[in-house]
Amino acid sequence: MILRLFIAIILITGLSACAQTKPVTSLNKHDRSVEFVEMIFTDEFIKESVLESFLEYKAKNEVAAMRIPNKALEEINALITEEMIKNRASLINKIATIFAEELTNDEIIALHSIKDITLLQKAHAKLVKNNGSLSGLTRQEINAIANIKKPESFITAIPKLEKLENRMQVTGEEFAAEILPKILPKLLIIILENEPLIGAFHFPAHTHTIHNVYI
Repeated sequence: MILRLFIAIILITGLSACAQTKPVTSLNKHDRSVEFVEMIFTDEFIKESVLESFLEYKAKNEVAAMRIPNKALEEINALITEEMIKNRASLINKIATIFAEELTNDEIIALHSIKDITLLQKAHAKLVKNNGSLSGLTRQEINAIANIKKPESFITAIPKLEKLENRMQVTGEEFAAEILPKILPKLLIIILENEPLIGAFHFPAHTHTIHNVYI
């Protein structure tokens, strides 16, 4: 399966070699890593991640969640989302540092060359479904693959990214703990305005909801 996917990507990138004559920019390894992570960690991605964390919190803490007014939950969700987006650059830099440490320069160049990650994901899903066959791929999806520089390094980068998931999770949790003091005053105001929250929330070293926000 992997071999067929590899061959498919090599074929597409090879056929488009004439379009790859543009020289690689003078960005260093870390800067390329930052730009790649920026493409993933969009404002919308953060909003969805925070919402997912709240849904997980409610599922795991049904009794407490039932005592929290929906209005308060929405306000807390909006508060955390706003602060994470405001500090998005800091989180991106932390994740990019991990990539720069663990991936080779060629692997970073390969990832950095991705132009549309959504199209690439769709193309990859079709390649997997069709055992590496290019049939069924749209011109846009083929172009998404064709834009990849150093396809051999792209192939080796993917499993490395999967292995870094736990480290990225820890980094996300540490980042969430860092922003907690910044939102605590506003969070306390929400709690005071919604009396049932006082009995439903407890404040250990890290608020559970925020602690769960990670990519």
